[in-house]
Amino acid sequence: MKSLFRKLGLTDKEQKLFLTLLELGAQPVSVIAKQLGLPRSSTYLLLEKLRDEGLVEEFERKGMKYVKCIPVSEIDELLKARERSIEETRDILKETLPELEKIQSKLSITPKVQFHEGEDAVMKMLSRIFTSKEFCAFFNPASVKQKKKESHYDVPKILDESGGTARELAVDNPDAHEYKELFETKKHQVKILPKHMQFTADILKADNKLYMTAYDDNQVSAVEVTSPALANAFQVLFDGLWERIE
Repeated sequence: MKSLFRKLGLTDKEQKLFLTLLELGAQPVSVIAKQLGLPRSSTYLLLEKLRDEGLVEEFERKGMKYVKCIPVSEIDELLKARERSIEETRDILKETLPELEKIQSKLSITPKVQFHEGEDAVMKMLSRIFTSKEFCAFFNPASVKQKKKESHYDVPKILDESGGTARELAVDNPDAHEYKELFETKKHQVKILPKHMQFTADILKADNKLYMTAYDDNQVSAVEVTSPALANAFQVLFDGLWERIE
């Protein structure tokens, strides 16, 4: 029984009120409040919620207001009415969604940020990137090879299987030159950054997301930022640098 009331969205006090009304039948609020041991003001608030849910009805008799719960046989029809209302709302949403998305793309500037801690979480994130249609990245092959050797060698394989494309700007070190020699293809292009541009973290961009991965002695962690504006800014900077490097 409690599971039914939870699905109907009722709290424990609202459940108790409904069952009390079911047992007592139509009663004035004063009688209901006394039966529940609650102040009349609190009882009115609980009844208002049940009325909004369509579970109680009010009527007057000889100038006094009475409250009663709906017949339990009508709860099924109440649920059907809710379903019809949800379907109607869904239909309206379908019609309105394109307009809402236009407003969102123009006015929504707050990035959505998600954190990934630990090897398994970061690997799942990287797998999504590597199977996207295309991505670009600043990365340090030495850091990746040392901390995540499997992903270092898996990227070319996953790209080949998924049919995606990638452009990577790699920090200049022996591992970067080995990586470029072993894995560069028409669909997977690799360029080496100038020697003075040294860093140990990775920054990748796919679709409207940026992914920043850091490697330390104890763990691997990453930040995933969903923001069309930031992703576009990164893409412009990446493309500008890519064109300058032979």
